[in-house]
Amino acid sequence: MRMKISIITVVFNDLIGFKRTFNSVITQTYKNLEFIVIDGGSSDGTAEFISLNSDFFSKWTSGPDKGIYDAMNKGINLGTGEFAIFLNAGDCFYSNEILSEVVKNFNNPNAIYFGRALVDGETHDWLFPPIRYKKDNITLWLKNNVPNHQAMFFPKSYYSRYKYNLALKISSDKDYKLNAQKSFKIPFVFCDLIICKFNLGGISSSNKLKQSLIISKELWKLDTQYYSLNYAIKNQIKHYSKILLSNLFGKSLLNKILKKAK
Repeated sequence: MRMKISIITVVFNDLIGFKRTFNSVITQTYKNLEFIVIDGGSSDGTAEFISLNSDFFSKWTSGPDKGIYDAMNKGINLGTGEFAIFLNAGDCFYSNEILSEVVKNFNNPNAIYFGRALVDGETHDWLFPPIRYKKDNITLWLKNNVPNHQAMFFPKSYYSRYKYNLALKISSDKDYKLNAQKSFKIPFVFCDLIICKFNLGGISSSNKLKQSLIISKELWKLDTQYYSLNYAIKNQIKHYSKILLSNLFGKSLLNKILKKAK
């Protein structure tokens, strides 16, 4: 029997992005999946679109929530698959066959499987993890990095027991991954495939002052908790350097610099 995959999509007032994600999911050749949608009470036509296409969704809800991580927790509570992946509004699978390909690697029901994400940086795209990292050296990359959520498959043994920390407003997804990796020592198994494509426009990609201060505070908390003081200081310097470069030279140049650094 093939493993069931729970695809959890969170959306709020993003009809265009949701349609892109919707089309990416329903055209997958792998059919043993459940499509769970958590809408935050959209008023732009998203809720109506979901209702009209309800036959495509295993479960869906529409109503107010306490933010994206609360919505993701709602999705977790509805999941029944052996593995779950979060593909939020605007995110897409890399190809129609990707789920059929990646599940061939799933031989440990308690491991977290991950692949590459194709990041759309407006003027340039790049892969994360970078292409130079393969199965034989991915452990080096994992020492100081965590994969993108959209390229990760969480086992039910983890996602059914642990929820996102609502006290973290922007970095709870990073905390969720580090908790699995560092605290519970769950194996992270690399599948050398491009799983998804997403736009670098999420809340944790913002360089606005208020958002940046929140990110800085949360990064410091997580880095000192899961890594070391030295790592936390270096990450703060990196964080504010990106903001400075973006403000001085614009996002286009910053994206070029980021691409070369990957």
